[in-house]
Amino acid sequence: MPRAPSDPGDRSVEAYLASLNELHQRLDEGMSFSGNERNKVFLNCGARAANGAGHQDRGDPDRGDLDRGEQARFADASAVSGLDFADDARGLAFFDWDFDGDLDVALSNRTAPRLRLMRNESPPAGAFVSLRLEGNGVTTNRDAVGARVALATSLGESIHTVRAGEGFLSQSSLSVHFGLGRAKLLGTAIVRWPGGGDEVFSGLEAGQSYRLSQGKGVASRVEPPSGRLALTASSQAPAVATTGERVVLATRPPAPRLTLRPFDSEHDQAIDTGRGATVLLNVWASWCLPCRGELEELAQAAPGLRAAGLKVVAISTDGLGERPQTAAADARKFMEQIAFPFKNGLATPETLDKIDIIQRYLFDRQFPLALPFSLLIDGQGRLAVLYRGGVHPEGLLRDRDQLGENRSAPAELRESSVPMAGHWYTEPDAQPSVVAYARWFEERFPDEAIALLENDVERSNTRIRDLPVDSIERGRARLDLGEAFRRLAFVEARRKNPAAAARHYRSLLKLEPEDEAAQNRLLNALFEAGNHDELLAEVRARLDRSPADRELRVRLAEVLDREGKPEEAARELERAIGDHPEDAQLRYLLGHALARQQQSTAAVEQLEKAVALDPSYLEAQSLLGLVALAEHDFETATRHLLRAVEIDPRNGEARHGLARAYAEAGKIEEAVSQYRALVEIEPEGAAGHHELGLALLRARERAEGVDEIRRAYTLDRSFLPAANNVAWILATRPEKALRDAAAALRLAREINALTDHREPAFLETLAAALAESGDFEAAAQTVERAIEVVGGGGQEQQLELLRSRLRLYREGKTGR
Repeated sequence: MPRAPSDPGDRSVEAYLASLNELHQRLDEGMSFSGNERNKVFLNCGARAANGAGHQDRGDPDRGDLDRGEQARFADASAVSGLDFADDARGLAFFDWDFDGDLDVALSNRTAPRLRLMRNESPPAGAFVSLRLEGNGVTTNRDAVGARVALATSLGESIHTVRAGEGFLSQSSLSVHFGLGRAKLLGTAIVRWPGGGDEVFSGLEAGQSYRLSQGKGVASRVEPPSGRLALTASSQAPAVATTGERVVLATRPPAPRLTLRPFDSEHDQAIDTGRGATVLLNVWASWCLPCRGELEELAQAAPGLRAAGLKVVAISTDGLGERPQTAAADARKFMEQIAFPFKNGLATPETLDKIDIIQRYLFDRQFPLALPFSLLIDGQGRLAVLYRGGVHPEGLLRDRDQLGENRSAPAELRESSVPMAGHWYTEPDAQPSVVAYARWFEERFPDEAIALLENDVERSNTRIRDLPVDSIERGRARLDLGEAFRRLAFVEARRKNPAAAARHYRSLLKLEPEDEAAQNRLLNALFEAGNHDELLAEVRARLDRSPADRELRVRLAEVLDREGKPEEAARELERAIGDHPEDAQLRYLLGHALARQQQSTAAVEQLEKAVALDPSYLEAQSLLGLVALAEHDFETATRHLLRAVEIDPRNGEARHGLARAYAEAGKIEEAVSQYRALVEIEPEGAAGHHELGLALLRARERAEGVDEIRRAYTLDRSFLPAANNVAWILATRPEKALRDAAAALRLAREINALTDHREPAFLETLAAALAESGDFEAAAQTVERAIEVVGGGGQEQQLELLRSRLRLYREGKTGR
């Protein structure tokens, strides 16, 4: 089922739409909400004690109420009811179709049969009374929806309400039907009208239908209509078995580019279509007996097919699939046996995928490709007929004649495409929507989608040139052209080709110059393409027309900043603020730009105005804190960063800044607390773990501190030098209380193992840690390894330093 966001604040719809699309896909493939379950009917058997003791019945099964401690009992009456069809049933409505006093049932299904009318032929179970309520149209609606009827019987009141809508997408009869069972009718009913007030109707008799009109107090008898339609019960006849389906397309979409691989080649070849000749593309396999017979017939009919201007291309699926039972050699052998006179080869996976897309586009009910399968493509390269399950030369020639260019009027095509004659409410479209068709190819074959759309652009341009200026058809052609450009731009943008997207947006804006969405997307495409000159020209031209346009001014500042002109960018933001002085975001953007230019005082001024306009402006509060931190104003930095964390406790940037402010102010415990919160928010953030490690080391929590340092370079190897510095400090600090040889050695060994003992600086740290631990022999050997790695080549100063350490370690000294 479609997934709803688990977080009430989550406004995204991507997961919902993805699962909804998946649901529709499964339904299109013949699946159902109810699976293979038959319809169910349950009989109310009355109540029993909740513990089941004795199964004691309490009263009449018609009672709708249950006392505390009772359970309802139901029996499965599906089979005996006659309603247990294996339909994909949905709606259910009750009404007395034949006015015989019992309720009949209408069932609607998602698949055929779409509607069943089930007449109730059950033996009479007692008397009834049917009431149709009519409101006055002033205080109560005419259908009296919401009215409550209490019918007096010998067993007490029986109550029903007039409802609009009942069950799933269903509406039962508006008449209120009372089955009396063993009860006797006492002749009166009390109606509580939705507009207020109760009204008593008397004189009711069992076995009759009445109309109760508001304000009259009299029940008017309703006689069954005369000349009622007589219904004859019928059974659903099974579908007639066929050897194949012929599907004529009322409108012909263009065929995609298709390929085959010749048996004697390793390179794919294009299948030539759309050059005046009608082409039958036949998909077959050597293991498919009907396919073999079909190909033999086509080979024998080759002279007649060629004379009619019809080409055949046969592509084999042999060797394809996860576990193919046959190979390409089997297909080739069969073709040689029958001397197949037309072009043939192996189907490429791309062509089979495109055929699958064609079927999904054309049919709501989707089936996997079954062989034999053929496509008839007309002389203009358009899909004309699909043959699912076989085609014979005679029928193929008839289709060629009937679907030729002289017989392609839309009305004629539509008549050919349906299995029976009928009346049409609208004229058929002469052309399918290529934009809608191309969308099916966008995900797997974006190049194909672009080719289809570009051809559609060319076709629309031709139509526009040929049609009268003021004609409705020309207007439609312009709309089609605009949609093609819009989709082309979308596809190009999605496949990371912003320059092409910008080109198509420009073409669209020539047709629809006031399309604001296209204007903004053009700017985005130009920006992503790095075409700053054209972007600047476009933005400035639009600003000349709309100088107070806030978004354009911000975009201009963004481009100028990207081009390395921060002063000009700041001036454009100042102009925007002049037009919109109460805009907190503009103040923030200017403050951010000034902060990057090291103009701290001016930046703080703008940021303070931003938070004055919007005290909950997270980014402005955070940036104010970071600017103050850079100026070593820890009190101000802490105040603003605390406010930012209050606004969004899970904002990593604000939390990081606050932790740094505490650390630099010497408040180590507070810093550790904030760093812990940071790594909980961003567990994969290496910087947070490293700085938490440093803070823990300062707090004398060395074991945990080293663990966090290790976590950092495990996440990001670029933190190895920083970890090496920590190990060096732990091994060489003059203050004995701050040294930790064991922690230093642990870090240094792991760092060197990760770099295969090939980093001289890391080896030097390891040697220092070994010496601090008292293992001078290993320390000396490690320095010797470092000298070997450095070698000669202009590293004399480094080598001399290493040699001096080597002498110290050989003498049993640490070198502090």
